[in-house]
Amino acid sequence: MKIILLSTFYKPSVGGVERQVEEIFTNLTKRGVNVEVYTTDASHGSTKRLNASKEKNVKRFRYLFGFGYFFRFSPLLVLNLLTAKFDVIHVHNSHDAHLLPVIFIKLLRGKKLVITGHNPYVVDDSKRKARLSKGVKFFDSILRIFSFAVDSYIALLNSEKEFVSEYLNIKPERITVIPNGIRDDYFEQVEELDSDNIFIKEFKLNKSDYKLVLGCLCRMDYVKGIQNLLKSAEDNKDCLFIFAGGDGGYLEHLKEIYKDCNNVLFTEKYINVKNSMGFYAFIDIFLLPSVYEPFGITLVEAMTQGKYIVATNKGGAPEIINNDFGKIIDPLEFDKWSEHIKEIKLNKDKYIKLGKNGIAKSFDYKWVTVIDLLISEYKRVL
Repeated sequence: MKIILLSTFYKPSVGGVERQVEEIFTNLTKRGVNVEVYTTDASHGSTKRLNASKEKNVKRFRYLFGFGYFFRFSPLLVLNLLTAKFDVIHVHNSHDAHLLPVIFIKLLRGKKLVITGHNPYVVDDSKRKARLSKGVKFFDSILRIFSFAVDSYIALLNSEKEFVSEYLNIKPERITVIPNGIRDDYFEQVEELDSDNIFIKEFKLNKSDYKLVLGCLCRMDYVKGIQNLLKSAEDNKDCLFIFAGGDGGYLEHLKEIYKDCNNVLFTEKYINVKNSMGFYAFIDIFLLPSVYEPFGITLVEAMTQGKYIVATNKGGAPEIINNDFGKIIDPLEFDKWSEHIKEIKLNKDKYIKLGKNGIAKSFDYKWVTVIDLLISEYKRVL
């Protein structure tokens, strides 16, 4: 069995899809599956092109044109698929620029096609420019015509499965729910704060100076909703808000929004796994105020570390967390976010204890489980 994972974006580009493709590639390789990654030299939040990958079995092709935040097209990638050896091609993102040519190659060569949509349908028209919205609808209309060619659609959530079945006319029996996976590092409980913690050593923070420490871990992008927490930060000046992550094109605007908030820290850079574990050790409460969030990998990371979570209702969060260890709030209901943070602050010990209830559920997302489901799906379509 030979698998090609196709993703327009791949490391060192930073994003949820890139991370999942990297982890799938790594875990399939560990299981002895013959797998390659086909990707482009595009990078999120930058016009800078990436260098050719030095990683074995990762092929990076130069893209010719693109528009919007995600759409990049490489004719060379498509041409290589015409002669490449594979049994299954697994396309990540149902709006990937290469998907329609891949469908024709699949039909021409008699190969199997698996799509992981990554739940783009949580993005409504109001979050896209008019031209892009029309382009997406046109793309979906074409995909609907050729939906018969999709051997398996992998949905991240049950809600995505239900929507895709009706919207794209894909039969329910050809849609399988397989969630995103979380790397094993996060299932190791972090030690108590020590002097090597990045927020103590590098950012010179003293946790005891604040009644509560709350944090988001994400790229600084409009869709991540950091701007939605301004009222919470202004109303809770005795709390520290940490926004950890690199620039996704929105950082300078966010810094301007929060310029008068002395209780807000931007790391202004992406942090590695070790330091992200330090982030979870340092914070008391995890926040996810996204405008929309197709799944929410960081939600599960926070769950592994027993953190109480306050999250958006736009996307995957309501299907991942529950009232035993979290709270769901509309990202635009600024008062409710602020009020709930005040409630947590007044009953800190209670909410820190509640956060521990999420640890057991987080084990559903271990790669040892997720990769078994994925391999079974590949075998099913062959």
